[in-house]
Amino acid sequence: MGDLSRAQGDLHQLQEELRSLRPLKDELGFSQRRTEELGRRLVEQEAAVKQLNASNEQLEAKANELLTAKQQLELALTAAKSSVTAQEQVVVSMLERFSATVPSPDASAKDPVEGAEKMTQRNDKNPTVTGT
Repeated sequence: MGDLSRAQGDLHQLQEELRSLRPLKDELGFSQRRTEELGRRLVEQEAAVKQLNASNEQLEAKANELLTAKQQLELALTAAKSSVTAQEQVVVSMLERFSATVPSPDASAKDPVEGAEKMTQRNDKNPTVTGT
């Protein structure tokens, strides 16, 4: 009978251990499901990161293209400004030459011969130099 009592005691002890292990088993199952879910999310996020990196590379390339275009436009603008400045100087120079050779309206209106003589005298004093 002692063997039976001992066996019953062992059985009772094993049943208690089994009861204490059930919550751990449930927790382990939950943790495994959670780990699988996190693994799927990680794979999805890695794919998203890969796609974002590709988009980032494309955007950086486009930004570099735009920067190059901006620099070229700035150079063209500088050249255009220089050209305009040079053209303005030529126009000012031409206007100065024309205004120096045109007789005053008062002198030629009073006496055309006297106006012509004054213009000839003025041209003799200030000979015009052509740049051609």
